[in-house]
Amino acid sequence: MIYFTKFKDVFISLYKNKLLAFLILLGFFAYLLISFPSGKYYCFHDKCGLYFWGAHIHDGVWHLAVIENSFKHYPFFHPVFSGAILTGYNFLLDLIIYLFSKVGVNSLDLYFRLFPFLWFVFYTYTTLKLASKISKKFILKFFILFFNYFGASCGFLLSLYHNKTIFGSSSRLAMQSLLSPVNLQFSISLIFINLILINYFNKNSSTKYYLYGVYSFINFGLKFYSGVINLFLILFLLIIEKESFLKKINSFLIVFLLSFASIIFFYNPFNAIKTGFPLIFSPFSQVNYLIEQPTLFYMPNLANILNILKEGGFGPRLFLIEIFLIILFFILHYGIRIFGFFYYFYYFYKRKKIDFYFVIFVTTIFSSFLTIFFVQKGEWWNTIQFTYYGIFLANILVAKFLSELNFNKFFSKLLIIFLILFNIPENLDIIKNFNPFLPGNYISRYELEALAFLKKQKDGIVFSINDKNINYIIENSYIPAFGKKIIFIADSAQLKITGIDYINRLKSIVRHDCKVFEKINYIYEKKTDLFLNKYYKNCQLNLMKIFENKEVLIYKVI
Repeated sequence: MIYFTKFKDVFISLYKNKLLAFLILLGFFAYLLISFPSGKYYCFHDKCGLYFWGAHIHDGVWHLAVIENSFKHYPFFHPVFSGAILTGYNFLLDLIIYLFSKVGVNSLDLYFRLFPFLWFVFYTYTTLKLASKISKKFILKFFILFFNYFGASCGFLLSLYHNKTIFGSSSRLAMQSLLSPVNLQFSISLIFINLILINYFNKNSSTKYYLYGVYSFINFGLKFYSGVINLFLILFLLIIEKESFLKKINSFLIVFLLSFASIIFFYNPFNAIKTGFPLIFSPFSQVNYLIEQPTLFYMPNLANILNILKEGGFGPRLFLIEIFLIILFFILHYGIRIFGFFYYFYYFYKRKKIDFYFVIFVTTIFSSFLTIFFVQKGEWWNTIQFTYYGIFLANILVAKFLSELNFNKFFSKLLIIFLILFNIPENLDIIKNFNPFLPGNYISRYELEALAFLKKQKDGIVFSINDKNINYIIENSYIPAFGKKIIFIADSAQLKITGIDYINRLKSIVRHDCKVFEKINYIYEKKTDLFLNKYYKNCQLNLMKIFENKEVLIYKVI
């Protein structure tokens, strides 16, 4: 029922298909580089500490802050804004890791090593299982797995044009397949998207609709974007099911209720929307950005024309430009997956039927149209994460296209080689950025020593600021993550995403208001950023220094 009962068959299949086994091995070592090295102690010359590569230094550390602080009480606390409740946020995986850590497993190893390893196993298994449901062709399994591992955008073409190098390409456009473990919640949600699609082929109708509901509940808990795409996908799968209309309605009602329950539990929406609805209708913001940003498909003259036309209201010229930009959006972000779209048009023209591939195609388009027509409160560009799911689903279409080519024809062989090689440059850039033999961002051994001391103190609120930041906020969650104490204010990006109205508190920081210390238990001060005497020397503070080393001072407010 859960599809995880025949691993033996998969291993036998891999033994018989050496090419597929080689691809899986290659994928494993590539993904290993993305996640496994982060959160471990290294020394690069005299710089020793806990190192992180890529977005792990911010996003991974944020999740550690949630794991180490939020679940000590109910309702769950916000780790980087003392006194606030954690709302509007997908914390299911963080809660699971927190529970695992209670049996003595280090949360760093859980987040960066154990869960990514388990993810890879089940991701690979469900991908192969889905491929076998779609077709018995070995080559389809290979291509779906290849694009699920190594599918890429056209980012390297932009890098070549602007900088005459392929490097720097992986951060220009939507996140691609190999970067999935950087967003562990997203990557795990893909397993459940796979399971939903596998479930469609399940003939046991007494269980399949309940499984749709369970997968939907989980995916909303893992990622709001996933939950929305998940719901749309299930709706269309139910529409094409050969069941009575009443049964379809009842089935979708089960899915909707479980989805709604997940939203209520994980997001506390009634509290979260006090600072505004998370999605804001802003058509074409993400596509216009492509020609406005110098590092992308920069077309300043067209961008100026676009802005002039907008002032005159909607018209045919504006319509044609936006259509052009939407097409450009799909080509740049989807890369050669765009061939899968052309294949589907041909497929639909020949068969003229609404089937499984229609659902994949429509859901893919829907996901990107959410990105195109909406921005997110706080971090406007975050709706690009809807497109991540469209990119993932488009892997099925391009794999289907390639598997249907005639391998005996020379042109087909050349096309397949070209389309596979097209994905390589961006993946090389990703691997370069996560090279564990080159130093990444790190938390020094002296700060780790200070944070270990702070962790042993009684629960309380920590105050620390960054004098080098214009708003004085530390734009990272490392103090609550490793000191296991909630901080007064930090990480404005996460405050925006979780809907925290932090402006008044920020103003009190900017004006160096002494009253903030009435709510503080500890002060964490780096010696390279001594802010107490600089900004608060006139405050009547009763402090006791409880820790000092080469880099850090910690005070207790008496």
